Amino acid sequence: MRAGQDALKHASDELRDFGVRAVPVIADMTKAADRARLFETAISELGSVDLLVNNAGGPPPERTRTSAWTTSARPSSFP
Repeated sequence: MRAGQDALKHASDELRDFGVRAVPVIADMTKAADRARLFETAISELGSVDLLVNNAGGPPPERTRTSAWTTSARPSSFP
């Protein structure tokens, strides 16, 4: 996990160099406690969550039936 933490810190530092407000958080979106911590941190640091991008991966949507894509995304996107 340390390599991921270092990469996340490096990326957030680079964003800050461009004037972007970045709040790095490592979270497993399949775990309710991690999801709660992610949102608590975001709200504490930024005041609100206006947009959430799920970048967890999955099958390519252009070659996947909607139901199969939704099923693959559900564990990382929905409580």
